[in-house]
Amino acid sequence: MFEEGVWAVPLLRVFRVTCNFATGLFSIGHTKINRLEFIADRCPALQIEALKLAITELKNTQTLNIPRYANLVKKLNDAVKFGAPGSANVSSDLLNIDKAWADRQLQKAKQQTEMLEAELKNYKRNSIKESIRVIDADLIVGIFVWASLFCMLDGVVKSLSISLFVMSPT
Repeated sequence: MFEEGVWAVPLLRVFRVTCNFATGLFSIGHTKINRLEFIADRCPALQIEALKLAITELKNTQTLNIPRYANLVKKLNDAVKFGAPGSANVSSDLLNIDKAWADRQLQKAKQQTEMLEAELKNYKRNSIKESIRVIDADLIVGIFVWASLFCMLDGVVKSLSISLFVMSPT
């Protein structure tokens, strides 16, 4: 029979060893958070510890995924409310959503979105300019071939040749 006082300390030791092995050796960032959330969902005895570690790790990754953070905090609140083992050791700052952190992350997300949109717009503009330049070079090659076929004046052929070299893509 499971008694909280008898098994709590050995379970926490096993959890720390297992958690370090399962999440520390091969994973960083979101993979570690996924594994901790999996442990929290599957093992009620380790749920509180896994959720606390997942929330801490999520805040340290500087993620822009605020809904996931809110979901982990909600899961921790539910686990504490239903009296999961170890719920007495949860600090109150983990039970509440850190609005300042969430606002900073939302601001970073907006800045990153604006920067990416500006890069995309710049790329499109440069791509259009490049395609116009390539079309002009192809047009000049066509004119050059046409002019050489119909034996135009040497000055025209020379100017077309210079234009061809200037406009040709590298």
